[in-house]
Amino acid sequence: MPVKKINRATHRMWLVLLFLAFPSLLFAKSNPLRGFGECALTTFPKPEDADRPGCNQASCVSIDPKIKICKCASKEPQEGDKNGVFEILKDGISQKGWPAYAYLSSSEDFEVLKGDLEGSGKTQWVVANRNSSSNGMAVSYWSVAILEDLQSFQPKVTFDLDDYGPGTFVAKKGQKGCDILVTHWKHGKTSGEYFVGQLYQYSQGKLGPVLNFPMLGRRYRQSFENERWKGPGGRGDYQKTPLKWLASPQTEIITNQVVADK
Repeated sequence: MPVKKINRATHRMWLVLLFLAFPSLLFAKSNPLRGFGECALTTFPKPEDADRPGCNQASCVSIDPKIKICKCASKEPQEGDKNGVFEILKDGISQKGWPAYAYLSSSEDFEVLKGDLEGSGKTQWVVANRNSSSNGMAVSYWSVAILEDLQSFQPKVTFDLDDYGPGTFVAKKGQKGCDILVTHWKHGKTSGEYFVGQLYQYSQGKLGPVLNFPMLGRRYRQSFENERWKGPGGRGDYQKTPLKWLASPQTEIITNQVVADK
């Protein structure tokens, strides 16, 4: 059987394609997020509408028959432009917590979780609140509060991030506690948008970056856009999955020379 010869132009083309693909294949195996999965936290049922005095709208999450965590979309501003407040109800008696954003004057865009974040055997509480969303890319802006208990009902730590969702709290198999994948959308210094993530740890009431873990980023190309907008329910069902997005072979290690500070 005659052997088909490959001309030099075709040979060079294949070499170029392999050269372009090889770094992605290598990074898929060396991506620092490889081996991470969602951390096993308890997620409480979604908030339900409630009737609370002084609120335009209120929603509550039942912790147990006697305790509820509620968000009130207030009639009056609470702090600056924050138009809501979190409160805890114990046997129906309210204890105010901290001011919050009530996006579009809605009180239902928040989530309550609990678990051992620091691996000490002690339970922490998490209240994640959607502050707002953008037009166009539909980026969701969230704030996350971590509490040591529900007695004082005051956060030890609060921080902001973009596109919170499954995979914000992560852990490797067998790991005690959880890491937190803090994500933001940033402009590239030359062109494009990047979804950028950095691992943090919560310990003894403080939040700090995981040592020797690089900042990761994924350029917002067409394939990423298609993945982001096509959730389990089809296009438009854009559930945020930050760990899945950044565990992609298209993710790269990011420096300040690649993305802007803001």
